[in-house]
Amino acid sequence: MRKFLSILAIVCFLSSCGGNEEKTYLIQYVETLISEYPNFASNEIAKRSVKDSIRNHIENQIGKPASDLIGLELKFEKILDGQNGKCAIFIARPPMAFIDNPGNKSKYISADVSLIVFSPIDDAMAAKLGNHQTYAITGILDEWDADNLIYFDLLSTSSKSLDFGTYILKDAHITEYSE
Repeated sequence: MRKFLSILAIVCFLSSCGGNEEKTYLIQYVETLISEYPNFASNEIAKRSVKDSIRNHIENQIGKPASDLIGLELKFEKILDGQNGKCAIFIARPPMAFIDNPGNKSKYISADVSLIVFSPIDDAMAAKLGNHQTYAITGILDEWDADNLIYFDLLSTSSKSLDFGTYILKDAHITEYSE
């Protein structure tokens, strides 16, 4: 009997460990947001509330580590020459956020997250960045461009897309994403 219970405990432990991908901080935030405003894609008041919530969420991170970027895969897009050196542009490709639909019209309510990262880099880092490779980036959120004036044409325009704008980092640490 002990042997059976030991085997059962091991099987339960292993099954609880496998297959459960941990959601990033950003996706957890987005799922909380769309659960508060499940009609954000079709209701203008809900859409404005979501936009205001995103603005407050990000503005509270300025001057602090950009926690929204933790766990995200960021695809390298291009290098720009700026007044003070080179800058790299990355696009976040986080998994889609979804929650159970309380209205039961469809099984889930989903949201596509759009986000750009803009970071100064030195020549050594510029030489290492691969075309369309993915990277993990950490750093201090120095500024935020809600309107994506730097590189607006990279973001999704779907009605279910939540635009998190452009995160402008300082003290960024960029490493190739390992799977």
